[in-house]
Amino acid sequence: MRIGGVEFYAKSRPRPSSPEERGELLLDRHLLLTLRALDGILGAASKYEGFAGMLAEPEIQKAAFAAALLHDLGKVDLGFQNRIYPRIYAGDELEAARARLRELLSGLGTNDVERHEVLSYAYNRMIFYLVHDHPAARLLTLSALPVLHHHYNTEYALTSLGGFRPTEGPRPRPGEAAGLLVRHAGELLGGIAGIAEEAGGGAEAPALREAGSEVSGLLREAARRAASVDQRDLALNSGLAQDLEESARGDPHRWRDANALVLGLLMRADHFASGAAGLPGGGAPLEPEMDPIDPSERVRGRFPGSWQERLIDAGYGDGDLCLVAPTGSGKTEFALLRNGRRKLIYTLPLRAALNDLYARRFPGYFPGDSVGLLHSTGFLMALGYGEKYEDWESRAQEMRFLSRNLSYPAILATPDQVLLSSLGYHGREKLLTYAPYSHLVVDEVQAYNPEMLAVVMESVRAMRTMGAKVTVMTATLPPLAREILEGMGVRVLDVGGSPPAGGVKNLGIRRHRVKVHRVEGESLVDEVIRLVRESLARGRVRRVLVVLNTVKGAILAYRRLRESLGDDAEVLLVHSRLVESRKEEVMSRLGEGAGARRPQVLVATQVLEASVDVDADLLVTELSSADSLVQRMGRVFRNRGSDYGGEEPNVHVIASVEGGRPVDRSGIYDRDVLRETLDGIEDMEGLVLGYAEERGLVERAFGAERVLEAYRRSYERAIGFVRSSPASSRREAQRIFRSVSSFGFCLLNLLGDELRGKLRDGRPLSLGELAQIQRASFSIPHFSYSRYVGELEGMTARGVRWRWSNMRFLELDEEYWEKNRGRILEEGIESILMEELGGAAEAEWEGERGEIL
Repeated sequence: MRIGGVEFYAKSRPRPSSPEERGELLLDRHLLLTLRALDGILGAASKYEGFAGMLAEPEIQKAAFAAALLHDLGKVDLGFQNRIYPRIYAGDELEAARARLRELLSGLGTNDVERHEVLSYAYNRMIFYLVHDHPAARLLTLSALPVLHHHYNTEYALTSLGGFRPTEGPRPRPGEAAGLLVRHAGELLGGIAGIAEEAGGGAEAPALREAGSEVSGLLREAARRAASVDQRDLALNSGLAQDLEESARGDPHRWRDANALVLGLLMRADHFASGAAGLPGGGAPLEPEMDPIDPSERVRGRFPGSWQERLIDAGYGDGDLCLVAPTGSGKTEFALLRNGRRKLIYTLPLRAALNDLYARRFPGYFPGDSVGLLHSTGFLMALGYGEKYEDWESRAQEMRFLSRNLSYPAILATPDQVLLSSLGYHGREKLLTYAPYSHLVVDEVQAYNPEMLAVVMESVRAMRTMGAKVTVMTATLPPLAREILEGMGVRVLDVGGSPPAGGVKNLGIRRHRVKVHRVEGESLVDEVIRLVRESLARGRVRRVLVVLNTVKGAILAYRRLRESLGDDAEVLLVHSRLVESRKEEVMSRLGEGAGARRPQVLVATQVLEASVDVDADLLVTELSSADSLVQRMGRVFRNRGSDYGGEEPNVHVIASVEGGRPVDRSGIYDRDVLRETLDGIEDMEGLVLGYAEERGLVERAFGAERVLEAYRRSYERAIGFVRSSPASSRREAQRIFRSVSSFGFCLLNLLGDELRGKLRDGRPLSLGELAQIQRASFSIPHFSYSRYVGELEGMTARGVRWRWSNMRFLELDEEYWEKNRGRILEEGIESILMEELGGAAEAEWEGERGEIL
């Protein structure tokens, strides 16, 4: 945008090399791209099933158009341009540009506003003051607070979180901005009127075509009137809020929802336009919202006449539903049949499980590049693009960008990415704009403790209120979760009691014969060794899973098993705190081991429960809560077509007891739940268990009145916190959801000298280099970090200027690294730290339940 020969920029890049590059950074260019992104969003969204309600109202869409046009007008400001000019100009050219800017704005006063979104709000209010009687002025009323809130500021906390109360809004006195409106109204308002006409004229969405004409007419009328208004009166009315207050009083609920939708649409369009401009050029134009894809025909084609299809035909395709069905039965395909032409947002609490869906299952249901992956390390999966594209780096950046913007018709995400709107963080409004045409799938709902469940269910409630279709899925539905879902009006469908669901895989198969072993004192690992050795000696077991509740227990069992079995079996270890590259190597070797010469023994923690698609012959597990235990058992005799016919148990449960009662030194599981689980599983000894018995075990353990009441209290406390303590940012919301923050560490010893140099210098990195860092990283929860803080601080690399979220860099001296490299990679650095601290660290290492892995 140019006013009086002065260029006003919206964005910056280090030293654009040509006038064309500079032109892409100008304010008017960014406003036009934002309006086009808005049109792309609404044009594609209108093709989705469920696109209805307020989001489909022309008035909401027109207000979003006005907000997108005015949201960055506050960058027409001396302070903002002075900050951005040095990234665009240099030397004499910089001084000349600044001189032209000062000359244009001299004598106009000051804005006294630090944040550009607050000044943009003031521009909205001053324009409204000029043309409050214009028919299109209503669009300024509904776009004012979204313009103010498109970045986080203190006004957001005061207004948005209280239902967009306009009485709490800012009262700026921008003399410079008022002076520009009076002296240069033709160039300023006429310029953005021209943008409105251009964007509206080329819009696909009918409401935006109308908005282009209405808003441009309003702005030209404002320009005409500005020439005769007093500058001081205009500045005094830059906080005008009477129209906002009247609208809010008229229908507070509609006012709140309308503002949230307009703000969400503005954020989506602005973030997409800004982000797309920073991607490498040369590829096809990116779409902010892709057209819908209905996967149901592909599912029906692959599984004709399936139980899933029969349930859909029986009327279970509509409404909100919780499906309870066995592990490995095909719940995912049922969800896809329910999807129709909605945007699929499919959530799982484990990254590895999402990666498996992304790489192996979804490509058969969604053609081409139509599935996004949204979790903290999802970009690593983009490395697969190297086989399909010459410039995979650019393509991977596009995949990450489109996933973050939920542009794909199907999104696979961890809950911390898409199910935290209940925590009230700035930006949650974006998610609400997807809701009317989305199908939200919450898989493995049993994995959430009451505190996490409160956040997830309140977010689901918010999405349902805005029109989302919901499918919840689990193999084991705890009674508390059933209560909550039924209270929300979500139907619960258990395939065990549904006649149309005949033929469900694993429903009628009895897969597990269980034996319980009670042990006293410290003999748990001894019992693990004995059971594994005896089972392997019989010769019919090729793959054994050993699951312990703590990292310490898993490492000790791993060491003892390697020593005891020697070359008779391949022993592997996996837990969430290993270096990422080691976890990948272990899972790869496990997948390749089906035809191996030696038996395989995988020692693991809770990470095994839902992230490993493996079919084992034998499970040896420490006692855990019933839902956790059933998930572990689900990895045994998984893909077999008949009942387990062996006389020997294929599931051994080891319970540490004192005085006849189970004990859990890790502190992970509720003692009453453990007691009910142990009593229940002992009652089933000698039987071959199927889905019904295992489901009954969960209902018994969690349905006991004292257990259910304790879980209700925890849930209700969490609900109270969720509703009264909003987070200021998405990152804070993620920290709250995870209860405690985890610290990420990268071992520089695993990186090459060139990459280490870049990290120390703070230079930009490619996605390939980011992948190297991620694969050399591991995480430690806060409660463990505090135990080893002194030792880890001593290992911290000095002089690293590069920053990535909460990543910390460790560099071990060469002698120490060479001595301990093998153990650090195989067992995790905590195994070394525990021994070095001796008795101070002999307490049980906590398990991993509740972590987003």
